[in-house]
Parts: sequence; C-alpha cells; structure tokens
Amino acid sequence: MNFSYPVIIGRGVLKRIGHIIRDKNLIRGDKVALITSNRIFEFWGDEISSSFSGTGLDVRVVKIPDGEEAKELRTLGEIYGELVRFGLHRDGLIVALGGGSVSDVAGFAASTYLRGVDYINVPTTFLAQIDSCVGGKTGINHEGGKNLIGTFWQPKGAIVDPEIIETLEPRQILSGMAEAVKAAVIADESLFDFIEDKFDALILMEDAGALDEVIERTLLIKTQVVEADVNEDRGYRVLLNFGHTFGHAYEALLRERGNAITHGEAVALGMLTESKLANLLGLLGEFEEARIANLCRKVSDPNLIAGLPWDDVRFLLNIDKKARDEGVYFALPRSIGTVEVVGNIDEGILHKALEQTAAPEGRLC
Repeated sequence: MNFSYPVIIGRGVLKRIGHIIRDKNLIRGDKVALITSNRIFEFWGDEISSSFSGTGLDVRVVKIPDGEEAKELRTLGEIYGELVRFGLHRDGLIVALGGGSVSDVAGFAASTYLRGVDYINVPTTFLAQIDSCVGGKTGINHEGGKNLIGTFWQPKGAIVDPEIIETLEPRQILSGMAEAVKAAVIADESLFDFIEDKFDALILMEDAGALDEVIERTLLIKTQVVEADVNEDRGYRVLLNFGHTFGHAYEALLRERGNAITHGEAVALGMLTESKLANLLGLLGEFEEARIANLCRKVSDPNLIAGLPWDDVRFLLNIDKKARDEGVYFALPRSIGTVEVVGNIDEGILHKALEQTAAPEGRLC
C-alpha cells in the first residue's frame, strides 16, 4: 500500500490553499469541511476563504475549541454532526487548519466518518509545522491518559506556510523548537549543530532562511521514519518518542496542578530526563548530555517538575500508550544523531533520572 503524499512548503502558500487542493488533485469531489478553532479562524479565515474563490469547491467551516479541549469525545460528536448536516460524502475532503490538537481530532474524525474520508493538514503552529502535520497519527484524549483513543490515518497531503508562525509569541516558537531538537538528536547531528548555532536567531525569527531550513530538515526526518514504520509495528517509529514518555507524564501532572505547560515544554523536560537516563545507563556521554540539556533548558525550566510525586509519574509511565505488558520502553540517545530503544529499566534508575533532572540548576537562557 502506498502511503506517500505531497508536503508543500512555501511562504505565502496559505493564500493559495483552495487552488493547490484542485491543482494537486487532493480532492475527488467538491465538498470541503474546514475544521479549525475560533481563534485560528479569526486570524486566517479571510485568507483561507478567499483562497477557494474560483475553484468551484463548496466549503463548510467547522469550528472547535482551542488546545486540548478540542480532543474530547464531545467535540468529536459535534464534528460528526456538522459533517452529516453538510452532506460530506466519501469523495469529499477534510482540511485541518490549526495546531496539533486540531490535526489530531480532525484526522480522527476523517478516519472514522463514513469509515474514512480524505484529509489534509494545514499547520498553524511551529510545533505542528515540524512534527504533527505528517505521520498519520490521530487521536483524542481520555481521562485515563493523553491520546489513548486514536488511529493511524495518513493525510492526502500537508501544506506548510512558514509565514504563519511569524505571528506567534516567542513561547510558541520555543515549544516547537523542542521537536526540532528531538529530531536532530535521533537522526541528524549536523541539524543539532545548526540549531545550536542559530538558536537565538531562530527563536527571535531574525533569520527566515534558517527557520525554513529547520522546518524542511525536521519534516524530512519525520517522513523518513514514518515511511520505514507507518503503523508503528516494526519498532522503528518508536524512535520519535524520545522525550515523550516522561514528557507526557509531566504534561498531565503539571496541568492537573494548574500549570499551563505547552506540549513542547513538556517534551523538553522529557528529553532532559531521558538524556539523564541514558547517561545513568552508560549509553550517553556527559558532554553530549550537557549539550542536549543546554538546549532543552532554553525551552523549559526543570524546576517545574521539582516535587512531582514519583508514584504519580510512575503510574502515568505505565499507562502510556507506548507501554507494553512487559514494561515501558524508551528511545534513548547513544550520541547526538543516534538513539536506540531500551526496556526493562530498573525503577530505581528511572526515579533517579527524575530526581537529577529536577535538581535546582537554574535556567540557562
């Protein structure tokens, strides 16, 4: 089965989405359900609507909540209702316009409505542009954990406009940078060097060319890994989970305590802990661990996880969707650019990695 699809990257492509959909044959019929949030539509609604002028496509806008609130069963039911009322058939197209949460829930709706309709991603956050817009993972949350309900459903394509993220706050750029660092650690030492050298200019968006390069190179890493293990059943795609296993636990626990941590900030904290874990296991040298930690601390403050109860963290690790009956597996770096999957790790070492991550070391900004 062929899972290849176009990823179109270019400044200004947002204004041509409707025509790109037609010209690239991304739709079989003539109905488009544009799933987005109220906030995103306020920013980009006029441009998106204008992009469909003269295409002959019938567009229905379906608005959902922002952030993790979008990834609830209630929201999914509302989406299905809108699709039914619109009369979207299997030859129609769903367009996910937004960040990772919009992509997750819109992709899940696409994979299950009428047993599957086509969709494309149009990411509006840096994090989504370099990660979640490709790969085909969809999902919603459950009270028992993040992304516990989901499917693999590959999009028909992705349209990435770097100009969009120029409207974002620096914190959102930092959040996305965590995924770029992750990609570099697992597969591309030269990209890590590039990010390390250009970090401040990237965050301040002072070098458009460098930003575009990071987006393109990070997406290339993601697509290569996905192509090698589309449904995560060959053990290779798990490499993308570096930083996410501890990171998801931190994200859930900190949100419970009223700390509005972003997903990227949580991944940065997860990479700190998992790099420390790799060092404790003798896989990763101290110098390379320090280089990874330096970038991660620029994204997120390790003091945030000081005092998190180990029992709570351990519980969330064990119910993580990546866990197996025989325990939790981690993608751990052996060097910058190389990772391996490690399981059956002694609980005491896991706890020690958390404690050493949360030790007050200050934020290296």
